[in-house]
Amino acid sequence: MDTANILRRVDWVVMAGAGVAIGSVVVSLVASTNWLSDLLTNFYAHIVVLSVPTVVYLFVRRRYWPAGLLTAAATFAAIPVVPFIVGSHPGVVDDGPAVRIVSTNVLYDNPNVAQVIAEIRELDADVVAVHEVTPEWADELSALDDAFGYQLCAPQQGTYGQCVFSTVEMTGDMIEFGAPGFPTFVGTAEFGDAELTVSSIHGAFPSLGTTAGTDIRNAQFADLGELLAGSDSCAVVVGDFNTVPTNPVLRDLNSTASLSFASLGTGYGNSWSSRLPGWLAGLRIDHALVSDEVEVLSHEFVDITGSDHKAVVVDLRLPTSPAASSC
Repeated sequence: MDTANILRRVDWVVMAGAGVAIGSVVVSLVASTNWLSDLLTNFYAHIVVLSVPTVVYLFVRRRYWPAGLLTAAATFAAIPVVPFIVGSHPGVVDDGPAVRIVSTNVLYDNPNVAQVIAEIRELDADVVAVHEVTPEWADELSALDDAFGYQLCAPQQGTYGQCVFSTVEMTGDMIEFGAPGFPTFVGTAEFGDAELTVSSIHGAFPSLGTTAGTDIRNAQFADLGELLAGSDSCAVVVGDFNTVPTNPVLRDLNSTASLSFASLGTGYGNSWSSRLPGWLAGLRIDHALVSDEVEVLSHEFVDITGSDHKAVVVDLRLPTSPAASSC
């Protein structure tokens, strides 16, 4: 096969890839309306990275129209991604208590129970939210009673049970947002002179070919956003959201409740599946959303033995003045 034929075949493959990327961005514009558009928002970061060499190739080959269209699509996809590379959470607090909050999806059938409990202890958190808690896991997690004076569990078979542990007393409850069987914790506690509302959520999984999971998850976000918007306390929402930061419905939750991603400016590493090499092989679906008035001291993902999710560990400084504490 001569060089010209090889280049034509490469052109065809590259053009097809560019078309898929452009089409994915276009279809994702209606992400709140159907499961396919919703799922495509998961790949904005991937589209941005893979579009760079593709656009260069297309320009070199003088395929200007597809190169221009792909540049426009990649630019649109980059807009919600870039803040995680160069941005920062807006909160700045001069003085106030520091709080560490951890969220971990332990994987309901994970056999490494003792190791996971030891790892949770080592994280030395003030509040820990644990997801995929079965009745068996809830029994084992009671071993943490000596480290946390408060706990509330809503275990269930399958993947949507959870527990919340705190070193200080909390006033709260598990609330089923979206549909029965999807408990979300919402509670308030005082850390020193600061009050904080803590929420732990496990979003419904958006299954292929059906809108059921997507609709439930979106309703979870909407219900939680409305509840937090009516509160005067600063808030943090942690959990396995089962969607990425570029999803517009998740961004709507931030907007409604005046929250921002704690991971702004920390990079775009994946939290699931933690078993896959490199962020391009996975997705960032575990998050910490924090009131704009709260300062984020640090945000990181931590491996948990036997789980397919990395834990979210976020250190916060809370405002204590009456004016600042009204979030």
